Amino acid sequence: MALRSRRFFQSFEFICLPVGVGWIWGLPGLVRYSLRNRLVLEGWIRLSGIGLPAPVFRNALFGTRPRTRIYGPDRWSSKEILQRLADLDCVVLRWIDAIEAGLDTGDLDILVAADAADEVETRLAVEVGAAPIDLYSEDGSGGRTFKSVSYFPPTMARAMLDTAVVRPSGIKTSSAQWQYVAYCFHLLFHKSDQWTPGTEELGRESFLKTEYLDELNRLARDARTAPPRTVSDIEALLRERGVFPEIDTVGFYSEKNPFLRDRYQEFGRRIAPGLGVFLVREFGSGQELVDLVREQIESAGFRILCELPIDPGTQAGTVQSLRGGNWSDAAAAEGAALPVHAFVCHDSSPIRPSASALRRYPRLDNERMLLKERIRSSVARGKGLRKLNVVHASDNSAEAERYIFLLNADATDGVREIIAHLTRDNM
Repeated sequence: MALRSRRFFQSFEFICLPVGVGWIWGLPGLVRYSLRNRLVLEGWIRLSGIGLPAPVFRNALFGTRPRTRIYGPDRWSSKEILQRLADLDCVVLRWIDAIEAGLDTGDLDILVAADAADEVETRLAVEVGAAPIDLYSEDGSGGRTFKSVSYFPPTMARAMLDTAVVRPSGIKTSSAQWQYVAYCFHLLFHKSDQWTPGTEELGRESFLKTEYLDELNRLARDARTAPPRTVSDIEALLRERGVFPEIDTVGFYSEKNPFLRDRYQEFGRRIAPGLGVFLVREFGSGQELVDLVREQIESAGFRILCELPIDPGTQAGTVQSLRGGNWSDAAAAEGAALPVHAFVCHDSSPIRPSASALRRYPRLDNERMLLKERIRSSVARGKGLRKLNVVHASDNSAEAERYIFLLNADATDGVREIIAHLTRDNM
């Protein structure tokens, strides 16, 4: 039955289905993915206790799977798993005292540098395991993300890794200060789906498990600071540390989180629909792709207010801020397709998004921004591919305005005038 779901199906590198009643359930999935060239017959094997040979298929979708959830050997304790990783550029995120005491904390949450993530998996794959681990890369690369973006802002994640220390137990963690900041961030942007919209005061009744508040107070003591008593206190802390996420990242975190949607919905209300930014990503097509996107934007009726190249080398901070810093893509040569060119546009005829568009893009304020999908499909067809995300676009005018600021395009006269005009229209 797992073969009927893409989410489950893409998690398997090989599919081996012995002949039997299982084929009744598995055959529709096998046929569907075979017709789409997602399955390749590798050969046949014999399994003990089964008379007929079983076919073995290689799954082409395996490379596109989310890679956050991995498993360690279940005969190792959580403490032993972390001790075996202590020499790598990674840290355990939570429940450190309980892990050191040998208590069961459920799954482990580990933050890892992008270039060390594969090594973590390799070390934990020495034998079949069932100990659940969530592995988050510092920039969301390699499919190790939370809701399609990096778990923490990349600059925050890097600071946590750079200040890491190995405790006497042999477990590697961030400094006490960053453990506290990271836990506050976690409660607000990862766990607040359990808060009622409008919640401000933080008390025991705010959490499904009282352990969350106990841990918050413990971490505050270790960091020698007073614990936050309100959501506003957490926001002030994150802004003071310079790690409050960008507006588009907050949008990703808000998926299936009524509290975040309610608290930050004003982000998108200050400026009327009509402002947009298209970001061309590096897929090896160079200027040809930039010219194609420009032509498509103008043909669709958008007015290009300004365009500018992006140098990921000298503008690393900007690249990490846009889109939550997650530019990973399995179809790209280096596993990541960074933005290399930006178009700032005005649409004088925005269209209210349909219900179907909002189901796919809940933060969309102008359906005509879905031009990005047509551009992607056109480029993919030209390369004989089903999908290629060659262009990213802002979902709403508020996101576009923030992109413009990050790209230092707000000083351009035409851009400044349009922002002022759309802001007045929404007052």
